[in-house]
Amino acid sequence: MDRIWFTALTTEEWSWSGEGFNECTARHSLVTDPEQPVLCPYCESVVGTGLDFGFGQRTKR
Repeated sequence: MDRIWFTALTTEEWSWSGEGFNECTARHSLVTDPEQPVLCPYCESVVGTGLDFGFGQRTKR
């Protein structure tokens, strides 16, 4: 599989720097609800959840 579909709501936080707005954070619903279904773009079958594709998991630095 070379692509996936997901529908997500995005929440963004912007702050005023004195000269313009800067994006502080952006978060979408697969991060806040990692058990949301992910669909195959070809047949629209559920192929897993956000967790299966690494959404909502902390990455090691």
